[in-house]
Amino acid sequence: MKIYGIISFGFLLIFQTACSSSQPKQPSKLTLNSVFEIGLGTFNQAEALGRFGEPDKKVNLPNAPALEAWLYFEHPSHQTKLSLIFEKTSGVLQRKTWIVGAHEPEDNLETAKARFPTAHFENHHAKQTNPHFIADEIIFDDKQLGLTMVYREAVKEVESISWTDSKLRSLAGSVEKANPPVK
Repeated sequence: MKIYGIISFGFLLIFQTACSSSQPKQPSKLTLNSVFEIGLGTFNQAEALGRFGEPDKKVNLPNAPALEAWLYFEHPSHQTKLSLIFEKTSGVLQRKTWIVGAHEPEDNLETAKARFPTAHFENHHAKQTNPHFIADEIIFDDKQLGLTMVYREAVKEVESISWTDSKLRSLAGSVEKANPPVK
C-alpha cells in the first residue's frame, strides 16, 4: 500500500512540474523605452497592434468624440499601464501616457526628470475639483515638448508620464474653455 502512495505522489509531482514549467514567461512588450520610440502624429493603430497586440480595452472619450483610447493593462494586476489615444478617422496617435509603477526608476522625480534633459518644466498644483478631497498632485509641464509628469506629493512618487501632440493640446484647451470645471 505504501508503494502506491509513493508512486501516486511521484506522478503528482511530475504533473505539477510539467504544468508549471510549460512555457517560459515572455518579457512584456510594455516598457517605457518602447513607449519612447513611438511618435505622436505618425504612429497609428496598425503599428500599435503590431508592437503591443490587441488593447485590453478600447474606450470612447465623451468629451472628445473624435478620439478613442486604447488601454493596455499590467498583468496579473489588470491595472492600466499604457494609454494610447488615437484620432478615430485617421487612426493616428495623438497622446500616450505611461503609468509609472512603484518600483520603476522613474517613480523618483529626479530620475524621471533626468530622462528628459532638454525639458524645461514648469510646475503647478493640480486644480482641486472635489471639495471633499485635497489634491496632492504637482503637474510638471513642458508645453514645447508636449510632455507632462504627474507627481504625487504625499507618497513622493511620479504617477504618470504623458506626451501630447500639439493638435490635441489645442483641442484640449478648447474643450476646457467650453466646459469649465464645476466649482
